[in-house]
Amino acid sequence: MGYELLIKLCDCIEPVTRTVIVPSKITFKRLADIINLIFGWENNPLHSFVFMNQPKIITSIEEQYQKIKDINASGSSKTKCSVSKSNGVLIDQYLKEQPSLQYFYGDNPPWEHVIEVIAIREDYREVYPKLLSFTGENVLNEAKGVTYFNELTYYKQNNIENSDLNALESKPKMNLNLVNIYLQASFFRRILKGKKKEKKS
Repeated sequence: MGYELLIKLCDCIEPVTRTVIVPSKITFKRLADIINLIFGWENNPLHSFVFMNQPKIITSIEEQYQKIKDINASGSSKTKCSVSKSNGVLIDQYLKEQPSLQYFYGDNPPWEHVIEVIAIREDYREVYPKLLSFTGENVLNEAKGVTYFNELTYYKQNNIENSDLNALESKPKMNLNLVNIYLQASFFRRILKGKKKEKKS
């Protein structure tokens, strides 16, 4: 079984989206790894998933996790926000119940994504994710944030010379087949890594 997801990068002048099937019974940490790969992010370990219709955050950020825990314990907030670590929570319960959620990648500034659950795919038998379609190329200079990315888009639309735009244009174009090879390879690397750990123990 798997989940067909439409993931949109927020606040972009031109749409940047990825439609992907992810297998069931993976953690939110693994889902973050998949999103980072299909968007070409540089794998900053900081990420958070925020649910739109309930006070719930699943995060890899220790400071954020501890701060919410402390606020809940102090009773200073009328509404408690549930918080969990992304490497310890499976996606299944949440994706079955939530039609959409937000994903924040990186920091200073973080990149915001909206994840929409298009379908629960009972027919999906693969144990690795599969990219189905995409719009828009991967981002360059992710540290500069979406505002700068939109500036580059404006330069491109108006044929204005810019060194970063030239670098972006010279990058290999998004290739669906190649991304799927990377997704499969990433899965098998994890399996081999797990087997090596088993042998050592």
